[in-house]
Amino acid sequence: MGPFGVVGADKWTHAFAYAGLTATLLYASVSSDRGSSRIALAVVLVVGFGIGVELVQWSIPYRTASAADALADAVGAGVLALAWWSLGRFVRFAPLGR
Repeated sequence: MGPFGVVGADKWTHAFAYAGLTATLLYASVSSDRGSSRIALAVVLVVGFGIGVELVQWSIPYRTASAADALADAVGAGVLALAWWSLGRFVRFAPLGR
């Protein structure tokens, strides 16, 4: 079991990894536009990637596809996106060197 004894540690790992992937996409797409459409697009791309990875695992005999893993991926991406959007109201994200 992971923290709080609610879900397994592997689900926490999935959530943190996909939160990191979402943060990377959002930071890479920083511009003067603070619109939420960029944040939504990042979440859609990351969740789609997570689902794609699970579908690929389905066809590999020694791997196991899991809807719970895909859900953990989506939760991680969504929580990070919500935090990014919330912080973006108070903090200006800008690329390094600007």
